[in-house]
Amino acid sequence: MKYDHWVKVNELRPPLGANKFSATAEIHEIGKGKVEHNLGEVWGKTREEVTDNMKEKIKQWVQVNEK
Repeated sequence: MKYDHWVKVNELRPPLGANKFSATAEIHEIGKGKVEHNLGEVWGKTREEVTDNMKEKIKQWVQVNEK
C-alpha cells in the first residue's frame, strides 16, 4: 500500500439547504508526506453520507495513482 488516508467531516453552520455536513480528504504517501489530490469537498445530509461519498472518491483516486 502506497497511500494512507483520512476523511475529515465537519458540520455545516448554518446548513446549506438540506446539507448539514461536509467532508474532505487527507492523503499521505507513506514515507513521503501529504499529497495534493484535488478531490475537493462533498456535502450531504448525514455524517455517514459524506463519509461514504468521500471514501469512494479516495478509492478511485488511489486506484489510478497506485499504478
